[in-house]
Amino acid sequence: MKILNKDKKIELFDSIETLLIERFQKFNKYLLIDSGIGSDISDINTHIDRMLVYNSDGDREKLALEAENLRQNIYFVLTELNPKYNAFAVMVKSIDGKPCNDLTDEGIKDVLKSVSELTHKQVTDSVDTIKKKLTDELVLYFPQQFADNSMIEYHSYMSRRAEMIIEGIINDNIEEKQSQIERINNMLLTFADPMKFFGSDNAEIAYDKQFETMCLNLTEQLNIIEPKKTTTLTFYNAFEHLKKRLSNGRQSD
Repeated sequence: MKILNKDKKIELFDSIETLLIERFQKFNKYLLIDSGIGSDISDINTHIDRMLVYNSDGDREKLALEAENLRQNIYFVLTELNPKYNAFAVMVKSIDGKPCNDLTDEGIKDVLKSVSELTHKQVTDSVDTIKKKLTDELVLYFPQQFADNSMIEYHSYMSRRAEMIIEGIINDNIEEKQSQIERINNMLLTFADPMKFFGSDNAEIAYDKQFETMCLNLTEQLNIIEPKKTTTLTFYNAFEHLKKRLSNGRQSD
């Protein structure tokens, strides 16, 4: 995938066949942070809306988690930290033919400085496009591991909400359906439980530890010396092979 902007050519990774798993892991981690915390004013409003729902439901635990995520969201806004921008930087393969291989925090900052002329829409649209393409490929190759039935349920709620709004407009009785629409809105708003991003057992650390454990298993069980340097396709193919081997071993016991 390529972006041309003011005579600058930016090439992005967008295929599991060429994307190293280490880069894919960082991309997903930044998107995890973005989905749980966010980075702009609209995300702050979303946190507040969720808190109102949890408060109304009397769910003090989720309310407290959402309040902590709101606090972190405000910090991101004030310090201009944007997890989704970082996710974009991780997926930059080259700029004007020069490879971008430094995935450290400083390396990511340097990439963002180099592409600072890109608009917010260009960056976020590129991330969304890449995410969809990679997800589609993973579901195609590894349906048992990556097919997400919960998203089918989520989209069914969205479809039902859209149908009710259209019916209300056509029949001129939108006010009568308002309470039902609001109920679906709240279900969509709180469809996923808030994640914990503070403390030693936070979601980011858990994600990193899970990845490290997967790499360790591939090294110990399949003798893959540097699993982090394999492509995303090779990594998950090896992991699926390992699961089948272990499953067959248990069945033969």
